[in-house]
Order: sequence, then structure tokens, then C-alpha cells
Amino acid sequence: MQKFKPDNFKRSVYLAVGVFAVVVALIKGVYGPGETQTIELNRPGEQVQQVDKEGFKLIHATVTRVPDGDTVYIKTFNGREERVRLLGIDAPEGKMPYGNKSRDNLYRMLKMNGFKAEVAYREKDQYGRLVGKLMTDGNDLNYAQVRDGYAWVYTPYVKDMMSSDRMAYRDAESAARREKLGLWQDPNPERPWEWRRAHPRAN
Repeated sequence: MQKFKPDNFKRSVYLAVGVFAVVVALIKGVYGPGETQTIELNRPGEQVQQVDKEGFKLIHATVTRVPDGDTVYIKTFNGREERVRLLGIDAPEGKMPYGNKSRDNLYRMLKMNGFKAEVAYREKDQYGRLVGKLMTDGNDLNYAQVRDGYAWVYTPYVKDMMSSDRMAYRDAESAARREKLGLWQDPNPERPWEWRRAHPRAN
């Protein structure tokens, strides 16, 4: 009769537990902090990355046009064109004071990186636009527009922003106001949402 060996039994238990943990992790799709999950879109050759647990996805693209300080047009690497509305900010419209300067500031930052950009977004809005954070080389251009004094924090949509950005954007606007940067050189600049209500046909 073969004698019972405790060491062999322990090794078998540890092996079984290890295999079970791996199987569970694969079934649940566990991803550690800071890791990304690549998921396929329903378009050939295109991928986006799940960048955080709040549901934001990341897409890489080239900016083709900058019509104003909170909107750009992009072309993805598979040639698809999209309109992007910068999430959480509102810049002066083109016919408003500082409208052209706001657009030029955004254009300048994009040009510095060869118009290569990333967009972190959840879904499209009712107008078919991607609404998200525009970045170049890891730099948040939505935030930069606010910090440079060329956009407001758009309060109705703060709730849709990444939670880590909400206070940072508000602090950036406060700093721009305090330092009288950009449109804050005007003691009472007209807010773009009020301008749009007064000029509905210009939207």
C-alpha cells in the first residue's frame, strides 16, 4: 500500500487553486488598474480601446478641420470621417468676440503635434457627433482651451465628463478668470449658450 505524502497533496491543492483562479479571471474578463481592453468596432480594420471603467473608449485619428474652439473634424485610420464636439466645454461661436482666437488656439495646439490626435468618448449625441476629450500626445486640449481662457466649463455636461476631470476643469476656469486670460480680458464676456439663444439661425 502506497504511503500518503503530505507534500505531494499540498502541491496538488495549490495547482488546482491556481488553475481555478486563471479560469475565473478569463471568464470574468478581469483587467488590472491602468490596463486597456481592445474591442473591435463593426467596421473592418478599426479598433478602439476601453480606457477606463467609466465606459470611455479611445480612438486615434487625424484632425482635418477646426471650425471653432470646441469642434473638430477627424479622419480615422480606416478613412472614416467624424465630427467631434469637445466634452464639458463651450467656446465662443465664430461670430462672437474671441471666437476666432479660440479656434486659432485649438488649431495651434493641434498643429504642434502634426494634427494627430486621440478622442476619448462614450457614444455619439443626437446630432451624430462624437462627444469627448480631444488629446494630442496625452495632453487634454479641452482642459487647455479652458485654462488658456478660450472656453467656459459647460456646466450642463459636467456630469458626463470623466470624474477625475470635473474639478480640474473648474479650477482651470477659475485660474483663467483670475489671470484675465483670453476672453476673460473682458470683464463681462457674453456666454456662447446665451448668444445661441439670441441668434438661433446662426447655429
